[in-house]
Amino acid sequence: MENNDIRKELQEMNSPLAKMEKNNPFEVPVNYFEEMPQTVQSHIYDRKKMLSVFSLPNFWVRWVPAFAIILVFIGIAAYMLSPKNALVQDNVLA
Repeated sequence: MENNDIRKELQEMNSPLAKMEKNNPFEVPVNYFEEMPQTVQSHIYDRKKMLSVFSLPNFWVRWVPAFAIILVFIGIAAYMLSPKNALVQDNVLA
């Protein structure tokens, strides 16, 4: 009912939309929606496979600098906390 009301209103307004036919010019291939989930999943799987090849360098780019910074902090802490074997001038002269 509502569609007819809209069409009548368009005709009253002399709109070119009222003269258009009410059909769909587009066609969907046969079994498109039945095959679509498999197609999408295969694209996702291929993309994950492609990304996994690049994940190894990504690992090194992220973790090697972090490990180096940790080693620097451990080295600084070991140097700062180690007992000092400073030579006192009195002990050297004795």
